[in-house]
Amino acid sequence: MAGLAGAFLLVHRPDARAKVVTRSGDLLGLVRTFVAAMPGPESGGYQQPTAAQQAGLASAERLIAGGRLGDAAVATEPFGYSVVRFTDVTTGRHLVLLAQADDTRTHGWGMFVFAPSSTSRLIVEVAHPLDDIDTWELGTEA
Repeated sequence: MAGLAGAFLLVHRPDARAKVVTRSGDLLGLVRTFVAAMPGPESGGYQQPTAAQQAGLASAERLIAGGRLGDAAVATEPFGYSVVRFTDVTTGRHLVLLAQADDTRTHGWGMFVFAPSSTSRLIVEVAHPLDDIDTWELGTEA
């Protein structure tokens, strides 16, 4: 699933590889909290990603899809993102999140949720979670 977002804190140590964070919780609640904190339309809070940032996030998505979580964490750390092994306690599903590492700032780029055990090639996108009523909830459920 793409287009969802959340926040986790990752401590930066310049001499060490970025670490993959492990968390558990209610995915729907996590997404609800993120959506509530997103910059609203016309707020000026959205930061257009540079070409390098777009390429870095796209690379991280491919690395996650290939099971290379540590490499994905290193690739996205400069952009303020973390790779999170996440267990949804409500469903028991094991997921991987690509989420902003610091909840005190947001780029407005979203959160990416991967289901490594899924055999489906389906991608669910929630492009406008603030403007399209309850789409973030439907996207999370899907």
